[in-house]
Amino acid sequence: MAITHFTVQIIGRGDGRSAVLSAAYRHCARMEHEAEGRTVDYSNKRGLIHDEFLLPPDAPAWARALIADRSASGAAEAFWNTVEAFEKRADAQFAREAIIALPVELTPEQNIALMRQFVDQEILAHGQVADWVYHDEPGNPHVHLMTTLRPLAEDGFGGKKVAVHDEDGQPVRTKAGKIRYALWSGDKQEFLSQRARWIDLQNHHLALAGLDVRVDGRSYAERGIDLVPTTHIALAALSLLAMTSRWWSVTALALASCWIWSAANWTAPPVPPGWVAVDLAAGARLGRAPELDAQRVLMAKVEKAAASGARVILLPESALGLWTPTLERFWVEAVGQRGITMIAGAAVVRPDGYENVLVEVSDSAAGVLYRERMPVPVSMWQPWRSWMGEGAGAHAGFFNNPVVEVEGRPVAALICYEQLIVWPFVQSMLHGPKAIITAGNGWWTAGTNIIAIQRSSSQAWARLFGLPLVTAFNI
Repeated sequence: MAITHFTVQIIGRGDGRSAVLSAAYRHCARMEHEAEGRTVDYSNKRGLIHDEFLLPPDAPAWARALIADRSASGAAEAFWNTVEAFEKRADAQFAREAIIALPVELTPEQNIALMRQFVDQEILAHGQVADWVYHDEPGNPHVHLMTTLRPLAEDGFGGKKVAVHDEDGQPVRTKAGKIRYALWSGDKQEFLSQRARWIDLQNHHLALAGLDVRVDGRSYAERGIDLVPTTHIALAALSLLAMTSRWWSVTALALASCWIWSAANWTAPPVPPGWVAVDLAAGARLGRAPELDAQRVLMAKVEKAAASGARVILLPESALGLWTPTLERFWVEAVGQRGITMIAGAAVVRPDGYENVLVEVSDSAAGVLYRERMPVPVSMWQPWRSWMGEGAGAHAGFFNNPVVEVEGRPVAALICYEQLIVWPFVQSMLHGPKAIITAGNGWWTAGTNIIAIQRSSSQAWARLFGLPLVTAFNI
């Protein structure tokens, strides 16, 4: 049925993401990433229905010349490479992406007409570039819409902040007499306005199609419906309370009660079709054998899962060992044109330590999908070592990547220790994931129930929020 799913995220260098690589994946295309001097190829990725790359009516000549005579994916490749070259900061933000659910009741042609009207009125009319791609999976038609965070200027790009003007066109000033500035694009008000307009247009096109179906983005209270909030809403509210008030102990007790209740009473939804986990029993050897033979053993397991119909295959934490350019090339060639996505644990070395990550290999391209937010304190996370000029162990990115994207779905990813604590789950749930993937490496827990506790914890959270769960462990 038609739904109001409309979420946004920022694609930026600070999170290890690339606008070019994101565009290549969404357009199911081959693109050159100039910043890294490499080419990625997602041309065998399935599900692409339609794509467009559009400039606003008043776009400068250089932008028009840049994309002239190019396909939508070619225009996206040229433009986002230009954006990345312009942005110099290590934490630069390249684009805002909206992930928008399309009504399943409409045909692809009707959904394209709906999207074109939205883009024309809400994106292009405001001077923004619109790079949108329509994907379709069974029961999940959706659009990825990437837009610019800077205005196009005659000689390149303008500033991300612009002066605020009043109704008479005069700049608004603070009490100190300074001109007040606001984001040109990407603030909360823009999101709320676009989401409201999307709902209106969706209902308009449903009516044009003669369908007696409507969507409503208002809450139950706003609609005057006297319903008790579901566990999903109650838990989110309690979680927010824990983060903003001193009544954390009461909230923790309520969360624990919900968790125990869900573990005992709720049946977990089925996993997305074609998503499988591969458990391993490699013990302490996992990820520590530098020989390619160890990687070939893992590849054989991936091939076996793919032969049984798997499309997304999850391997445990640390399965690949150190993620290096050589290892990346091996897996890109191994996965090749199989039309599958492999997700596996690895470690990325940094000057100040390392990151515990999940990498994704798909259709001849590879990269970090998720960076662990909370490694195990003391044994992995050792921030005090940096005070003494030593490597600080595993990096903790507490607020990073609460959700990642797999096959167009927002997904909550967690590694090992994160499955035992509340914060990562709660943070991820506030971002509306459609599934949970967890990976662990528990060879060192022999003789204990730690793995069973981790599995039970993940299952309880998945059941509590009504989400499918895919989990892989090594013992």
